[in-house]
Amino acid sequence: MSSVGQTLREAREAKGLTLKDIQESTKIQPHYLKAIEEDRFDRLPGHFYTRAFIRTYAEHVGIDPKPLLAEITKPEEDELESVQEFQTLSRRADREREPSFSLAKWFSRGLLILFLVLVGTVIYTAVDGANMGVDFFSGENSEDEKQTNSESSGEGVDDAGDDTQEERETEENVEPAVTVEKTSEEGENIYYTVNGTDELTMDVKTSDRVWVEVREGDSKGEVLTSEVLAEGDSQQFTSKNGLYIRVGNPPGLELSVNDTDIATDFKEPRNFIFELNPSE
Repeated sequence: MSSVGQTLREAREAKGLTLKDIQESTKIQPHYLKAIEEDRFDRLPGHFYTRAFIRTYAEHVGIDPKPLLAEITKPEEDELESVQEFQTLSRRADREREPSFSLAKWFSRGLLILFLVLVGTVIYTAVDGANMGVDFFSGENSEDEKQTNSESSGEGVDDAGDDTQEERETEENVEPAVTVEKTSEEGENIYYTVNGTDELTMDVKTSDRVWVEVREGDSKGEVLTSEVLAEGDSQQFTSKNGLYIRVGNPPGLELSVNDTDIATDFKEPRNFIFELNPSE
């Protein structure tokens, strides 16, 4: 009767396989395969691995591994192996359960600590609120504080009323701003409207010889002056009816109305007409 190793070797050779072929397919080290074929099972790492190697080897060469395993295993060895495997699995299960138990234990402790912190915070806030005269659970102030707040609110309303009255009086006393606005231009005539005042003040100052004619109102009004101004001359005219001024050399004249400068950069003579609009 052939031994286990001889049976496996004959099956391998019948298929035309080498030990290297078996090693590459099963990943079993070559010296272990050689020990199996020589029935030197004492050179294998243990009985469990011996059975596993033989089963893998047999299945790879196409023979039933059960008779071979039965031949190398005694009944008492099977029983011992079963006990050892059971003990190994039990120890592994215990190790796997320990982390879960530990995690659950620490999780429970964490929840307890969090609960205690929340309770302490609520108690501290309630005590602190009581010291400040606040009903913590209703969110309302004490009666004394309510009265104080009410009085303060009343004073604030009175003060606000006084401030509003003062603002209205101040606004009524503020004079409207005076503006000078160019309204149109027709040939030599340039029209301006002076808003927000009932009196017009016109200042002229020369930087060259300039002929000017100034009239009350418009071009048909009373002549206030008609002359040639020398370089450096200055004059001021006031009117409640508006003013008209004709300038022979506009670039040589600096013109302002109610402190607003009027453009005079024209090469030809120009007529400047200023009308009052006191309602603005």
